[in-house]
Amino acid sequence: MISVEYGARWPIKFESFPADEVPELYEGLIEFVGSRIGIETWRGMDDVKKCRLIEKITIEFCKETSPKKTYGVGQAMVRGGIIEALDIFGGGGTEWLMTLLSRRGSSQSEITNEE
Repeated sequence: MISVEYGARWPIKFESFPADEVPELYEGLIEFVGSRIGIETWRGMDDVKKCRLIEKITIEFCKETSPKKTYGVGQAMVRGGIIEALDIFGGGGTEWLMTLLSRRGSSQSEITNEE
């Protein structure tokens, strides 16, 4: 699990999305992200704004689909799926997250990697 402190009350956590186990939910998440995030806008955001947007999209998707109740997929996994969706649309989600992790202790956000 990856945990990122970005100034909110709680850190934002990411886990791998179980795409093979729930492909219909994964496809729905990809479509949802594609309809909500403009990649050029995403690229122009700073790290904190990206974290806030990921959190907003996570909440909206979970309210709409109830993935925890229906599939056992929690919010941390949904966030991981959002990162994968950003990669699919050319937004470099994984690259951004790994860069964020490599800048531990930056002034913008404090990063921790929990396992």
